[in-house]
Amino acid sequence: MRIELPADSKFSAAEKLTVIYNDLLSSGDDEVTIDASNIYWVSPFTACWFAAVKDQLELKGKILQV
Repeated sequence: MRIELPADSKFSAAEKLTVIYNDLLSSGDDEVTIDASNIYWVSPFTACWFAAVKDQLELKGKILQV
């Protein structure tokens, strides 16, 4: 599964990031690719989001590529 993150990944994008988060966790794919090339600045919110995604995907035994 490949997901492209929106350029505005600040707290204002929390609803969209929640949908992406749920899609990633429910994906049947063993390998997940997150395209973060649009992001020019990582807010503290986005950093926490990345950490949560990474932890949950590892618990599910999936491979994360960024």
